[in-house]
Amino acid sequence: VSIKNCKFYNNIAKISGGVFHFEAVVVATILQSKFRLNAADLSGGVLYSKNLLSLIFIYNCTVINSQAGLSGGIMHLEISSFTSLSKCVFYQNKADTGAVLTGQDINYLTLSDSYLVNNVATKKSGCLDILRISKIQLQNIDIISNKAKFGGCCSFSHVDNLLVNNCSFLKNSAFKKGGVFYLNALT
Repeated sequence: VSIKNCKFYNNIAKISGGVFHFEAVVVATILQSKFRLNAADLSGGVLYSKNLLSLIFIYNCTVINSQAGLSGGIMHLEISSFTSLSKCVFYQNKADTGAVLTGQDINYLTLSDSYLVNNVATKKSGCLDILRISKIQLQNIDIISNKAKFGGCCSFSHVDNLLVNNCSFLKNSAFKKGGVFYLNALT
């Protein structure tokens, strides 16, 4: 799947994947596209992927005001191989958990050269909520004014390798624990 220079506005899914729902072997490249006011009642306001052999590349995209009723205001990944998000802007997205991205049982996730601003989770992880991942790399990102009850920015549990390099965390807040990071069982 290759998407370039597209606009996706006001799309809704009753269950998951307000714009994209992947459940097969997939290589997806999404470039220079804009997403606004997309939603899913459960997971993945823009994208939902459940696939062991997935390769997802998202580059130079903007996602504004997307939401999920449960998890992954923008994206929910489950049993995923490799996901790369680069040169993106994620602004004012919402979910109960992981206003930007939720994931579980992931091999590798990289987020670089991006802005995550004013995202809100009513429960956990204003931006990223990850459960069981081999490697996550955050590089050259600005994470500003995100909010959640636990983990104003990120909640990571059972992470084998967490790399954070040259990132700025400004004015993030948790109503209970972990203004920036809420960490559990990192190795």
